[in-house]
Amino acid sequence: MKRVYQITLVSLYDVRGVESWLEDMALRGLALKRIRPLFSTFEEGPARKTRYRAEPCRLSWGAEPPQAMLDLYRDFGWDCVCQTNSELLIFSTQDPNAPEPHSDPALQSQLWKKLYKAQRRSFLSQLAALFGLLWLLSMVLLAEHMPVHTFLTTIALLIVLEMVLMIFLLAASWADVERLALLVRQLEQNIPLEHHAVYLPRRWGPALFYLLFFLLLMGIFFSNIILPFSRDWLQPLDALTAFPRLTLESLEGENYHPRTLQERGRDYANFCDRERYPLCPEYWRVVQSDRIEPENWTRLELEWYRLPGWLSFLAAPLAKEQLEVHMGLDQDIWWSSGENAAWTVDYIPWDGVDFLAVARSEVGGFQLAAASAGKRAVTIRYTGGGNLAEHLEEIAAMVR
Repeated sequence: MKRVYQITLVSLYDVRGVESWLEDMALRGLALKRIRPLFSTFEEGPARKTRYRAEPCRLSWGAEPPQAMLDLYRDFGWDCVCQTNSELLIFSTQDPNAPEPHSDPALQSQLWKKLYKAQRRSFLSQLAALFGLLWLLSMVLLAEHMPVHTFLTTIALLIVLEMVLMIFLLAASWADVERLALLVRQLEQNIPLEHHAVYLPRRWGPALFYLLFFLLLMGIFFSNIILPFSRDWLQPLDALTAFPRLTLESLEGENYHPRTLQERGRDYANFCDRERYPLCPEYWRVVQSDRIEPENWTRLELEWYRLPGWLSFLAAPLAKEQLEVHMGLDQDIWWSSGENAAWTVDYIPWDGVDFLAVARSEVGGFQLAAASAGKRAVTIRYTGGGNLAEHLEEIAAMVR
């Protein structure tokens, strides 16, 4: 017999809908073999009028259905077709006169109430998991007080996707809880179950769930396995072509000749390093250093971001955030006094630039600059004899 796979059009906890749908499929010549939340398996054959019944029966993994239940249904002319979700058994008969195995609705409600309580506990567990993800997201975004930078360069996006998935699951789970609660109330009022109902012609919920789940897995795989191997580790400064960078030579003057620190043929104080993230296709860190004595420190660090076009609105907040964050970093640097430093910040309007600011510390000679335009942003940290405020055009050129 030919196997046929069909999208499961109803929730497995919509008992009347499941039974009605399976009976309609039998009239089309498709006999049930296995029912699942997303796809169900049928065997193609002659069209037959078949009755189906769903019976609550929670089983542990790999356990067999209780023989007493199978015997009860068999005595009434019903055969067990399959098990689904380790919570339901599906029975069928082609005898139009086969009696119903349950004649006492109040007694039958006890079986469904167990399933209802289990589904309610599942809903509460999913709700707790959602709050756990929300807490984790807040911890990630607030790490080092850089929520925008963290969102763009960590797994924060994947956590958001997982939360979207959990919200969808919660909505579907709550709908199932409501269906089971209504069924239990009906049975407790001694009203027998109806076994025919109109069901929706199409149910995309499970398909959406699996699609989101697949995208989340692909995102985790891409972000944590593929992207790290695409990183350009410690390239020489002249390998940088993504943007025109500011240099120590231009800041210190024409007569400046930097000295580099060489180790095994590589300069670990003068390099550029590119990383890629799903929300930040290019993140460059550029370091140029000369003397490293505390009394005569000369160093320039650039962090340059290129965001996707649809996230360009985050470029200016990112530049502002990094400027504020870097104004606090001098307290933790080994050569500084560790005291709170006062900063003078100038916000400068500039043609073609959305945000441009320079800052100077009163302690240690630290200088900062930040700029953004469109989908690009740059932050600059500098210690030396030059003045960043005299190089605004070069700073603006890095983001235009």
